[in-house]
Amino acid sequence: MAMTSVTGVEASEPAAARVGSARAGTWTRWSIALASTLAGAIHLGVAPAYYREWWVFGVFFIVLGLFQVGFAEVILRRVSVPLVVVGITTNLMVVLIYLMTRTVGIPLGASRGSPAAGGSGVEGSGVEGSGHGGGHGQGPMLGQRISDGERVEAVGLPDLAATSSELLVVCLLATLLPGRERKVAVNVLLGVALLLWGVRLSGVFS
Repeated sequence: MAMTSVTGVEASEPAAARVGSARAGTWTRWSIALASTLAGAIHLGVAPAYYREWWVFGVFFIVLGLFQVGFAEVILRRVSVPLVVVGITTNLMVVLIYLMTRTVGIPLGASRGSPAAGGSGVEGSGVEGSGHGGGHGQGPMLGQRISDGERVEAVGLPDLAATSSELLVVCLLATLLPGRERKVAVNVLLGVALLLWGVRLSGVFS
């Protein structure tokens, strides 16, 4: 009888572990979906302003926003390694574009080659150009040229929220990968973190 009881307990432990893992996976996917939806909504919200500046910028934000919102729906339906890799790669590239606009400048448009001072340039995940009139008071309206194509943009809460959401999506997606792929993803994230830290220490964001 005791042996049966012990066996029953031992048999129930893996089942309980599976249930706990499934719940953790569900919460992770919902967190990813919410963060991706937030980033996508912000990008769609600023698309008209960037479209007025240059249609390519506007299309970029629309496509990115739709992808992020769509990705949120798909990740709730199923999880696969290719899907997770696509999500990590896309969001990581968006964050790197954000970094690029602070260093070498915007690669396209009339202000290409001019680093965005205090704003996010192409990636600009928020209403960076709101630093006019009743805005943050940190710069002129979006797209206003200062000198030789330089553009000053204020960093607002939507900008920080979208970028933070993208980083959160990347980190949470990495936890859904199998062991080997997860190690590679973690190493890449550590490399990006070191790059960001190095850029911060260099005074680019000061």
